[in-house]
Amino acid sequence: MTFLNSAFLGPYARRYPAETGADLTSVGRDTGVAMEDPVLDEAFMRRYRELLDAEDNAFDELEHAYEDGDREHFETDFAAWQMVLGRKLAFLERRGIAMESPLASRSA
Repeated sequence: MTFLNSAFLGPYARRYPAETGADLTSVGRDTGVAMEDPVLDEAFMRRYRELLDAEDNAFDELEHAYEDGDREHFETDFAAWQMVLGRKLAFLERRGIAMESPLASRSA
């Protein structure tokens, strides 16, 4: 715990496992996600971050085309965004993470 945390937050300050002498192999168990989880490993996090960044970039381009009223670029950017989104969803499904039902079938 840093001095600022203890000075300003008192007993409510966050204590990190190394500061409390806790067994570091138990980190993450309080959240229900073990760090050894084969689905959510370091390679998963890295690839998923890449896919999120690609989706964000594609959506930014789509948004700009929409705001500019550029129909031609909008169509191209919409197809690119759908492709990137499809890659992200396929990645999640391959790793065993899938939605229970499509959004379109859910009632509002």
